[in-house]
Amino acid sequence: GAHEAFDKALRITMVHHRLLLHGPKGSGKSTIIYAVAKALGYSQDKVRIISCTQETSIYDLFGCRDANGKYHCGPVLEAFEEGMFLFLDEFDALDPATGVAMNAVLDGCQTASVPQRADRPVALQGEGFIPCVAVNTLQGATATYTGRR
Repeated sequence: GAHEAFDKALRITMVHHRLLLHGPKGSGKSTIIYAVAKALGYSQDKVRIISCTQETSIYDLFGCRDANGKYHCGPVLEAFEEGMFLFLDEFDALDPATGVAMNAVLDGCQTASVPQRADRPVALQGEGFIPCVAVNTLQGATATYTGRR
């Protein structure tokens, strides 16, 4: 009952510690991602899933300071530092500036700048962190997928 692309996706994730899936809506991208996380032994509490939209901001993903100056960690930063499995669905719907700000956690450099967090402005990647990204297009907007970048 596994998706036909599951074995390849699992191999890629095991070798590269990250995964990019692309395909049209309903092609099984999310199914593959969930199966890969499970096959790698990530329990549900160690998986963070984010459905990206054009309105999703870097603050929604990384977190921000409140009016009292206390920093509240976002799900991407939490997954990055705690070594979790991160699934960013519909990544091509993100505003380009937000997508670029995500480079540090997606490129494997093991550190990310968090300038709003004064006590720890540099985040360190936790052991076991695996980012997975799903997109509908690789070339941007199409007649079927408007607003994609």
